[in-house]
Amino acid sequence: GYAVFVMRYRAYPDNDNNGPIEDIARAVKYITGHAQQFGVQTESYALIGYSSGGHLAGLFASDALGYKNYGLPKPGAVILAYPIVQFSEITPIYRVGMITEDYPPVYFWYGRDDLTLNLLCWPLQGPALSKALAAHGVPYKEVVYDHAAHGIGLGRGTAADGWLDEAAAFWEEQTK
Repeated sequence: GYAVFVMRYRAYPDNDNNGPIEDIARAVKYITGHAQQFGVQTESYALIGYSSGGHLAGLFASDALGYKNYGLPKPGAVILAYPIVQFSEITPIYRVGMITEDYPPVYFWYGRDDLTLNLLCWPLQGPALSKALAAHGVPYKEVVYDHAAHGIGLGRGTAADGWLDEAAAFWEEQTK
């Protein structure tokens, strides 16, 4: 019963620093501009991002770099699967101040045995995100599975099987 749109965004080296965020903005503008044609509502939409797409969805949900800069409505929720929220090995620090009290509610999950997140310094990923959200009073739900590898999508046949239904319920609860 949900309308879902999948987008492709520019990735390094085919972009400038904000290219992928601009791609998200263009997609949201297009969808909201054609909402009647698509039969979707423009308020309380959810952004879903996987891995580095979670990083981008999180940046787009921020006041500093995201939706406000493009004159777009704030997401009703951000849903992140095994998000890479800090690229400390690539950039010196994750952008300070991205999460504020006005940040949308966040549902995110990852696996304790996710080798990618472990290689990118585990404490700077999920644990850092939950700490930042809690510090700013942002509603969130963090789910950590003992066995859920990176890149498993919907998680079918893994410990993460069913996460999308739980995430949708979180989104609905936050936006009712």
